[in-house]
Amino acid sequence: MCAEIMKQTGRGLALNQVASLEAEIEDVEERAADGDLLEDIVGVFSGKVEKGDMCQMTSVSAVLQIRLSVHPVIGLRRRHVRYYFTEPRGLDSTLVSLRLASKTPDEPGLREQTRHAQEAQTRGDRWYADLRKRTEP
Repeated sequence: MCAEIMKQTGRGLALNQVASLEAEIEDVEERAADGDLLEDIVGVFSGKVEKGDMCQMTSVSAVLQIRLSVHPVIGLRRRHVRYYFTEPRGLDSTLVSLRLASKTPDEPGLREQTRHAQEAQTRGDRWYADLRKRTEP
């Protein structure tokens, strides 16, 4: 998994940051399999967001994200790491990992995040199409 983390988050991560990301991702996947992840909650009247472990991406239809706690500095910029996944309907207890990416914590970072979510949606759509081809009679 370390090679995949380096590939998807960018070069320049210290080995201890890669190890921390790997451990956090494993923890998140275990908690997701047990149904223990909490979604963000938006107050009905206040609109205030109480952050949970994950949230539905608004820019795409079937991708959720988890904000990981490791914030590496790559180059001279701090990055926020996001883990994008989906939970396919009809496949109980299935989490499909779609993308691991980092973004800057500013306005350009929001555009990066939207692009990452769109890439994750495309990967999820391809995964589901391939699954249907393999399982249809």
